[in-house]
Amino acid sequence: MRSLHVAATWWPAVRYGGPIVSIRGLCRALARAGDAVQVLTTTVDGPTDSAVPTDVDVDDGGPRLRYHRSPWLRRVYWSPALQRSLAETAPMVDLVHAHGVFLWPTLAAGRAARRASRPFVLSPRGMLVRALIDARSRLAKRAWLALLERANLRGAAAIHATSAHERDALHELGLGPLRRIEVIPNGVDLPAAVAEPPDRRRLLFVGRLSGEKRLDLLLDSLVGVDGATLDIVGPDPAGLRPSLERRAAGLGLADRVAFRGPLDAAGVRGAIDGCDALVLTSRSENFGNVVLEAMAAARPVVVTPGVGAAAEVRAARGGLVAADDPRGLAAALSQVLDAPALARTMGLAGRFHVARNLSWDAVAMRMRALYADLVGDPR
Repeated sequence: MRSLHVAATWWPAVRYGGPIVSIRGLCRALARAGDAVQVLTTTVDGPTDSAVPTDVDVDDGGPRLRYHRSPWLRRVYWSPALQRSLAETAPMVDLVHAHGVFLWPTLAAGRAARRASRPFVLSPRGMLVRALIDARSRLAKRAWLALLERANLRGAAAIHATSAHERDALHELGLGPLRRIEVIPNGVDLPAAVAEPPDRRRLLFVGRLSGEKRLDLLLDSLVGVDGATLDIVGPDPAGLRPSLERRAAGLGLADRVAFRGPLDAAGVRGAIDGCDALVLTSRSENFGNVVLEAMAAARPVVVTPGVGAAAEVRAARGGLVAADDPRGLAAALSQVLDAPALARTMGLAGRFHVARNLSWDAVAMRMRALYADLVGDPR
C-alpha cells in the first residue's frame, strides 16, 4: 500500500501538542508493516521555522518526509511548494490521508486526491467539536466550515475519528451526509519494563495549559484529596500559569502543586514513572495520548467523561472515569490513592489492554484494513 499523509506541522514543532506524536506514530507503524509512506508538511514552528531541510525527502524512521516553507498566511499554513508536491505525488500513491481541519494543507490534499482520482481520508484530530469551535475564533471557524471544510468532509471516502466521543461530536455539528466515519484509536509504544509506583500520593497531569483542559477543576478537586501532590507538565501557550498559581495559592495548595513546564518524551516518561496516578480533566478531547502512555507504564488513570480515551479506560478497567465536578473527581482520586493494591491492579490491567489492543502496530493493522477497503485491495 502506498499512502500519502499531509499534516500542517511535524516534528520538531512539538508546541502543537499530541497530534504530531500520534500522526508520526501511525506513519512509522505503517512503514514497519511494509507500506510505502510519504509525508508532506511545512516548516512552521510558531513564529519561526524548524531547522530542517526543505523540498527534499528525508527519512523519518520509515516514512519519507518532505518539509515545505510557508511564506505567507502562516496561520493556515499556506505553502505553494507543498501544493506543487501534492500535485506531483498524489497520482503516484494509492490513497491520500490528511490530518487536521481549518488548515490550508487539508483543503489542498482533498483537491489533489480528487484530481488524481484517489480515495481521500480525513482525520479531524479533535478539531471538529462544537464547544471548541465556539470557544475560540468562532466566527472565522464557522465561516471556514461552511465555505470550505464542509465540501472537503463530504468528499472524503472516510472520516477517521480516534474515539466514539469524536465521532459523536462530528454528528452533533450537523455537517450533512458523510460517506463513512471509521473509529480507530491512537496507539502507543509499549515500554519494555515498568517502574514500581512511588506510593507517595503523587498525581500527574500532562498537557497544554489551556481552558479546555480545565486545570481549575483539577485544582478545586485536589483540596478534597488528603495529602496528595500534583505535578503539572506541559507548555503554556495561553499564558495561564500565573492565574493557575494564584488559584492554587488561594486554595492553600501552593506547596502541593508544582508546574514543571514542557518536557521531552523521555522527561514525560520519567514523570509518569514517578507518579502514582495520571489525571486528565479535559472538557472535550478527541483522545488523549498521555492516557495510553500512562496505561502502558502500568499507572492507573482518572479521567473525566469528555476525554475520548475514557472508553479505553473503561474497557481496560485501568482506572476510573470520574464525575465531572470537584467533589466527584476528588472521590475518584482518593479511591485510587487510598488503595495502593487496587491502583496496582488497575495499572496492570491497563498495561495488558494496551499491549493487546493499542500498540502502534496493532492500530496500524486496523488503518491498513480501512485503506485496503477504500482502494479495493482484496488483502
